[in-house]
Amino acid sequence: KSSPNTGSFLTLQVDSKGGDVEKLQQRLKDLGYYYESVNNYYDYCVSDAVSTYQSAAGLKTTGIADPT
Repeated sequence: KSSPNTGSFLTLQVDSKGGDVEKLQQRLKDLGYYYESVNNYYDYCVSDAVSTYQSAAGLKTTGIADPT
């Protein structure tokens, strides 16, 4: 599920679907954090990639892509 947050940002998490998830997957792939196929479905592989990125960036590690 994706839900509006602040401005034009969405919170993406496991079971989210759509073009925003596809963009996130592609960006994570470009950065070397995601190795699966880009398929617009936020599964646990995407969550793991987000967590790895968050950890590397010094952010709170939640596995949820949000504007914070």
